Amino acid sequence: MVTLRRVRDADAFMLYRWWRHVETTRFNPVPHPALTWDEHVEWFISNYGNPFWFVGESDGEAVGVVRLDDASDGRWISIAVAPEHRGRGHGRDLIRLATNRMAGVLAKIHELNVASRKAFEAAGYRQIRAERPWLVYESPS
Repeated sequence: MVTLRRVRDADAFMLYRWWRHVETTRFNPVPHPALTWDEHVEWFISNYGNPFWFVGESDGEAVGVVRLDDASDGRWISIAVAPEHRGRGHGRDLIRLATNRMAGVLAKIHELNVASRKAFEAAGYRQIRAERPWLVYESPS
């Protein structure tokens, strides 16, 4: 069972490691060069106050991260599952826990990212439009 807790200072390196993993960056909707550690720390600090930024844990071990960000065109969700914990349904659990009873949350998923598409669909999201190569999904109402 996955539970959520707020991101902590001590998570900075773990998140840096996950976000630099090739399977995490391959389908990133915002292409960017790999951040240096110092750039990551600066980004981490600037986002630390986000009240919707959580680490998912299972049996006391971190398995993924989920964040909700408000933008002019809606509330967007992003997730990353730890490389060593992929394929176990943790992505679906992170999505469900973070957006429980929140209608209209949006996700942008690369059309070739089958694992993410399945996780969001299993969490009840449905595709509402295509912006090739991206698909936009929305949480249930």
